[in-house]
Amino acid sequence: MLQIYKTFYQNAVEGMIVANGIGIIELVNPSLLEMFNYKEHELLGQPIEILVPYFFKGKNQKHKERYTLKNEERKKEGEVRSLIGHRKDQSQFPIEIRFNYCYMEEDLKSITTVTDITKIVKPQHDFQELNTKLDRIVKIRTKEIEAQKEQALKQNQKIKSQNQKIEVQKNQAIAQKEQAIAQKEKIEVQKEQALKQNQEIKSQKEKIEAQKEQALIKNQEIKDSIYYAQRLQNATLPSFKEVNKYIPNHFIYFKAKDVVSGDFYWFEQLNDTSYFAAADCTGHGVPGAILSVICSNALNRSIKEFGITEPSKILDKTRELVIETFAKSGEDVKDGMDIAMCAFKEKKVIYSGANNPLWIVRKTDLITEDQKVERSTIINNGLSLIEHKSNKQPIGLYAGMKDFTQEEIDLHPGDTLYFFTDGFADQFGGEKGKKFKYKPFKRFLIDLQTKPINERAQLISDSFENWRGELDQIDDVCVIGVEIE
Repeated sequence: MLQIYKTFYQNAVEGMIVANGIGIIELVNPSLLEMFNYKEHELLGQPIEILVPYFFKGKNQKHKERYTLKNEERKKEGEVRSLIGHRKDQSQFPIEIRFNYCYMEEDLKSITTVTDITKIVKPQHDFQELNTKLDRIVKIRTKEIEAQKEQALKQNQKIKSQNQKIEVQKNQAIAQKEQAIAQKEKIEVQKEQALKQNQEIKSQKEKIEAQKEQALIKNQEIKDSIYYAQRLQNATLPSFKEVNKYIPNHFIYFKAKDVVSGDFYWFEQLNDTSYFAAADCTGHGVPGAILSVICSNALNRSIKEFGITEPSKILDKTRELVIETFAKSGEDVKDGMDIAMCAFKEKKVIYSGANNPLWIVRKTDLITEDQKVERSTIINNGLSLIEHKSNKQPIGLYAGMKDFTQEEIDLHPGDTLYFFTDGFADQFGGEKGKKFKYKPFKRFLIDLQTKPINERAQLISDSFENWRGELDQIDDVCVIGVEIE
């Protein structure tokens, strides 16, 4: 019977697992092996938790109990649950699982179907976030329209009161014959004015309705434009797969303040050198995103078109191209970019920075006393954070511009390099609503050194959200970490 199921599983598009009554994997199909990047022999005989670590934790403990229940006691077969799957490399992705039961050769087996829903979850999240922002705009405009309508109602009441006054005057005219003609003319004039006012009110109401319709159309256009801009900006960012091919031990924490971002991360591989950078363009949202595309393109041209390989020279050329782009407008545009760039080759890194430093967390016994003094070193639990300072000038038009400098640094196994934008340290939060600041940020990164590199992005995200609490995010955030093997 088990052989029949094996044949069926070979052609299944979704991942499928057959486990025994206590959750030990007995059979997996090719789709599941591809989804989780495992070989078949690596999973057979293993508990199902190797793929879904949280499947049997907390509220999901009931799932495990069902594996051992008799057939008549089991409930909710076919139930769909959304969980987080863990690949062999410990990367995480969203999945849906559906499980059923059957007897194979008189033994109770569980059959679990696994579906990768990554392409469904991400667009839904981005669309909901954008829709929330646009709904807020519509609500504000709706309140303004309601206020105008209320004002129109008050005007109607005023007209009604005037008409009542006219009626009183008409009654008085009967008793006052001498004033009847003049009074009648006055009343007619007032009536005519009232009619004009009514017409004006009607026209105002029609105008308000037209404005409301235009606002709805405009909001939809803005929504569509920003969503498309996000797709364009994402297309300029390197993929995890591309970076991981050359720098396997890395993470990127990237959180835009709005739908699109003024921060970006950049990667380029040239021969045996990997160029990796975190950049922060002036502003955020749509203006920042436009500037980020200009600066990213200038970085690409510096390497690919002009063949420059030294980080400091790349920054010099990028600045020249950015200033040249803005010069076409005929105005002095002082917007620009801060950046930390690292060129990795073998066990060395060449660093050059525009306002953004490079931090290295290293075992304390591997650094010299001079480094402890000169590099603003922080020491904690046998680890030290060494700061390599940047050039205090941006990529852009700046008084007193100088050529950028660079620094070649020997690396040791276990070192972790951090380069980032200012969004994390500048975020307001905590009990007093103050900035996080750089010194606590350094201590936090030292404490992360004992954690696996692929878990640190999530730990940074958790810390950022806990610190921010209910306060608004004030800027885009980008933090990159690279661990040396």
